[in-house]
Amino acid sequence: MASNCALVGIPSLDCLALAALEHAGDGEGLVCPVVDARRGEVYAALYAVVDDGLQKLTDDLVVKLESLTARIDRGVLLAGDSKASEAMELLSRRGLDPRYLSSEELETCGALVAAAGAERVARGDVDEVRTLQPIYLRPAEAIFAPGESVATADSKEGVWSAERKISSRNT
Repeated sequence: MASNCALVGIPSLDCLALAALEHAGDGEGLVCPVVDARRGEVYAALYAVVDDGLQKLTDDLVVKLESLTARIDRGVLLAGDSKASEAMELLSRRGLDPRYLSSEELETCGALVAAAGAERVARGDVDEVRTLQPIYLRPAEAIFAPGESVATADSKEGVWSAERKISSRNT
């Protein structure tokens, strides 16, 4: 804020998709990062492979894996954790020929985030530093409401007994 420099937020799914793009072949018209969102859902988005990179086709999604794979009707490069591998199996059963890249195979480095940010800055598409916030696709489970009782350290003594406090200091 003090230097008044431009700031942009880059979504994690965009970074995964950019990392996967380097591995996309001719038959893959789509790139789809997939990350476990727990509760039987995944975080994902669909991107079309275009001449100069990727074009985002969907907003960031939080959906059941079956709902995601139902949206895919052509060659796709799936990238992410074990849920991306499960998506590949579902698509293969439908007769499609998807490919899968694990998170370990992707080189998701700061250079990709910097490149995505630089592209947005060059377009003049910058975020307001005072209002930039993370994108949460699902509401937080625990929300603190002012005025509610907050447990104090003394009320949690059963969890951290005097004996455990002493033993944790000695380790």
